Amino acid sequence: MKKEVLIGTFFLILSNNPLFAAGTVSLEHNIGVNSVGQEKNYSQSYADLSITDKKEILRWDGVVDFSARAYTSNDQGAIFSLSEAYITKTQGRTSYSVGRKILPWNPNEKTWGLNELNGQRAFNLTETNQEGISGLHFVRQASYSKLHIFASFLHIPQLNPTFTTDKGIIKGKNEWANLPPTRVRFQDNDVPVYYKVIFPEISEIILQPSAGIYNSWESSDNTFYGYATFKPENSIRINATGYYEQFEEERALVTAKPFVNHHVVTGLGWKNEGERVSYGVNVERISPLNGKDDSFVFESLKIEPIYRDETFVTSQLSWNTDRFNVELAHIYLAEGNDVISNAFAKKPRWRNAVGLGTSYSFTDNFNVNVNVKRDLELSDVVIKSQLNYKLSKHTLVSSGVQLIEAPDENSFWAPYRVNDSVFSRISFLY
Repeated sequence: MKKEVLIGTFFLILSNNPLFAAGTVSLEHNIGVNSVGQEKNYSQSYADLSITDKKEILRWDGVVDFSARAYTSNDQGAIFSLSEAYITKTQGRTSYSVGRKILPWNPNEKTWGLNELNGQRAFNLTETNQEGISGLHFVRQASYSKLHIFASFLHIPQLNPTFTTDKGIIKGKNEWANLPPTRVRFQDNDVPVYYKVIFPEISEIILQPSAGIYNSWESSDNTFYGYATFKPENSIRINATGYYEQFEEERALVTAKPFVNHHVVTGLGWKNEGERVSYGVNVERISPLNGKDDSFVFESLKIEPIYRDETFVTSQLSWNTDRFNVELAHIYLAEGNDVISNAFAKKPRWRNAVGLGTSYSFTDNFNVNVNVKRDLELSDVVIKSQLNYKLSKHTLVSSGVQLIEAPDENSFWAPYRVNDSVFSRISFLY
């Protein structure tokens, strides 16, 4: 607890820097509900810093949205996320932006954490915070249409949840890191797996091309839109190879190397946005390229990424009042719904799921929100609820619960079902 207070104090000092005008410093503690899986020994306490600001910079408008989390455990250290950081200039109906900016092209992407157009902050996989695309953005708003084009040769991949390696052992930075197997079956024995990660040159990761175009047609409250992008995948792909050997003990040695793969994302949609009620439908197709890393040499055991096209159909209905908000959502994986057991494979979060999100403000200082998602095919259930009470202009206290049920071992959520927790948080708003 002492270290948590020191970290929070440091964040408070940093947040008082005059460069930053708005943000939050939070101290949070989690109590695990499950006894199974607690051997992971991740810290249950941490301090968060969030900076969200807009400023005028040399006649351009500057926007920044930055987050950091520091854990009380010495092994875990800190994680970071830069959701947006760009400057923009508007001239009439045209705007130009340079930097990292969230693409608001698929209105349903954030609800389901699709992670195809935009990346995710991913401090916690049940949250919906996004990370934008770095590049040059051009937006032209006409009377009945809108055009958005972006292009870039700079790629900043999604960093969280991340991991480290220590003497052949892979360790997660927090409980949301899905680690590869630590033991494998060989000749009727369980043998340990030791990993060696070959980290690529920074230029191999960040110097990657991308481009995209979005166009919409508006009529009254209705908007019809379409988009297409060629860009790096937000998450890193991994090649791996290995072999068995016997020194003092029998073991498997696995060498892994991350690399960047590109994909094509296309989408069509319709939305109706009224004063109180809004609804819409989106169809998005993801087509990954069959990427190669010619510098990587495979041994006897060969583990390569699996590439498959996916098509998601999402729909959403929301109703907003002064005190009460409710959102109903549905997602269906129409293509790419096959089961993959590869340890390094990309798995869809949802296959055929419904979601309910609601919030209610009892007073201006006291509110509650509840979010429930259920996969009708795999029976996965993710629940997150939270109570918030504003003690003063600059102090907010919160408490809530997070529950995950994933009975199918091939589910995306299966590795995280031990992450059920009750949490409490105090936030200082500046």
